[in-house]
Amino acid sequence: MKKKGAIGLDDWTLEMVTEIFNADKEWYQSILNFCLHHSVFPKRWKIPMVLLIPKEGKDLSQFKSFRPMCLLPILGKLLDKLITNRLATYLEENCL
Repeated sequence: MKKKGAIGLDDWTLEMVTEIFNADKEWYQSILNFCLHHSVFPKRWKIPMVLLIPKEGKDLSQFKSFRPMCLLPILGKLLDKLITNRLATYLEENCL
């Protein structure tokens, strides 16, 4: 993940999550393991903050003159990556 990425609605950065992980790995792992074991993906981790980025040289009174960008909470991104990595490993190990 990008270290200087934009923050989502939770206002957490990757640096903050890294500090939490370094300070108390068991706490952090327990949250992610709970989500995995109980098939839970908190709704708050799925809510994006949508920013509209203006396109250069376009009429800003038109909706098509903007490019939407969705910023997701960092914990949701991390849980998504964890699920993706585990799924990819499972599929590769089982030749699926």
